[in-house]
Amino acid sequence: MSPLRDGLRPAIDPETLATMTISLINGLQAQWLFDRDSVKVESAIREFFLSVIPGLPRAALS
Repeated sequence: MSPLRDGLRPAIDPETLATMTISLINGLQAQWLFDRDSVKVESAIREFFLSVIPGLPRAALS
């Protein structure tokens, strides 16, 4: 497992994290097409990364 910037390590391997991220984005895009007002793509992705990468500062995603 390779370290991320500032020495952070994801709780899961990078390949799995990449697959999960792409799946999340694809699903959010599909939901957004049906309801653009209630689907908050950016905040959902931000919260996803904060939940799967321990120690990731909130400021790193703003």
